Amino acid sequence: MDLYRRFAAGDKSEQHLVRVERSASFAAIVVAILVARPLLGALWKRMTTNAALVTTIGSAAFSIGIKLLVPSLPFIDRVGVVFLACLGAGVLVSLAGKPEAHPNAIDYGAIDTSTTTGFNLGAGVVLPILIALYASRW
Repeated sequence: MDLYRRFAAGDKSEQHLVRVERSASFAAIVVAILVARPLLGALWKRMTTNAALVTTIGSAAFSIGIKLLVPSLPFIDRVGVVFLACLGAGVLVSLAGKPEAHPNAIDYGAIDTSTTTGFNLGAGVVLPILIALYASRW
């Protein structure tokens, strides 16, 4: 909302901003529903459609519930708690249900994820530099 308010032309009323925020939230939920099943199914073969639906709807429900129960919890912390709650709910629903076939799932057993020595050495040099820069600029 801050970006919209900042870059939208002219003064916008609170009612207009609320309408835009609700529309954006609805669009995000629709995208999450469309993306959840294929994404979660690709990451874990045991994920079921019901579990994807529970995690999608649960994200809103858990967020509202935690906001009402612990209003002092900062937003970014609430996001982390909601993520973990949705992950747990999805796993529980998947394990409680019947396994489904995922014909488009990636077979990770056939993928070679090893790295070369040069890559490992480069990462060993870059990582401490990034840590030092991050720590000094914090």
